[in-house]
Amino acid sequence: MITSDSSKIISESNRYIEAHISEEITPETLCAFLNISRSKLYRIFENELQTGISAYIRSKRLEKSHKLLKQTDFSISEIAKRVGFSDYNYFSRVFKQTYGKPPKSYR
Repeated sequence: MITSDSSKIISESNRYIEAHISEEITPETLCAFLNISRSKLYRIFENELQTGISAYIRSKRLEKSHKLLKQTDFSISEIAKRVGFSDYNYFSRVFKQTYGKPPKSYR
């Protein structure tokens, strides 16, 4: 069961990621925002969500790109930028690994 403190940290992390999704987000920026140590952040994400913080941030970026592909007419490169991927090719590769097809085919 997720503790109240862990739940709050995860919730605040989600809020920060959503608000800054187009920017570079590192574990260090989250730690500074949450005012917690890096080891505590890693421990909470590993214990409560069974994932690392960087993988979690990437999954949130991909979820947002998934929605934008379905709901907007933005170009794929624009969507990649809007969700924080500076490299279009990397975005396409990671999207395909996650969803089974490249962004263009998915749309």
